[in-house]
Parts: sequence; C-alpha cells; structure tokens
Amino acid sequence: MPTWQDIEKAIVKVIQAGILYKKKKEEKFMQGYKKRYTNLHQAEDPDIYILNNAKEYIPNEVKYIAIKRQYQEWYKNEPEILQAILKLNDLYYQLAKDYFATNEEIEEEADDFLNS
Repeated sequence: MPTWQDIEKAIVKVIQAGILYKKKKEEKFMQGYKKRYTNLHQAEDPDIYILNNAKEYIPNEVKYIAIKRQYQEWYKNEPEILQAILKLNDLYYQLAKDYFATNEEIEEEADDFLNS
C-alpha cells in the first residue's frame, strides 16, 4: 500500500518533469502540483489525507481508465511528464481500489436515496 511519502515523491517527479519541459512555474500545471505537495505537508494525518484524496479522485475503475486515457492524449509529446503523472495516478489507484463500490452497494444506496 502506498504511503504519503510515496505520493510525495511521485508529486516531486511530476514537478521535475514539468521543469524539464519548461512548464511555467506560475501557470496551472506547476501550481496545481505544488498545491498538492503543500496540502500534503499541511495535512494533520498525511496517510488519511492521501487515502481520502485517492478515493475522491479515483472513485471507480471507469474513472481511472478515463483519466489515464486523457493524460495519455494530453502529454503524448511530453513522455517524462506522462510517465510521472501515470505513476502518481497508479499510486492513487492502489489506495482507492479497495473502496470502489460494488454494483450491489450502488443499487442499495440508490434505493435508499430514492425512498428517503
């Protein structure tokens, strides 16, 4: 199971890849990953923080595949960035996958919602 330190290292690798490709430090890409790094370091319990982040970012297998395809398209000409982001997302996936809802749980929650 990935630790917050694994996530931290992966975020740093994304930032380093951004620097390699001359991404502007004040623009969205670099600022977004800097914010992830800062938020991780400010979290009261970093391991709980990354787990909650992972569950929100990758709520199911379909979303994980869609995110992966999207990044593969966006960064096809910047392979180091692509690999760093895919590694980070794989760590998030490893954390989140045990919390994916089953079809039965989804049906039950939908029924509860509709009948409340």
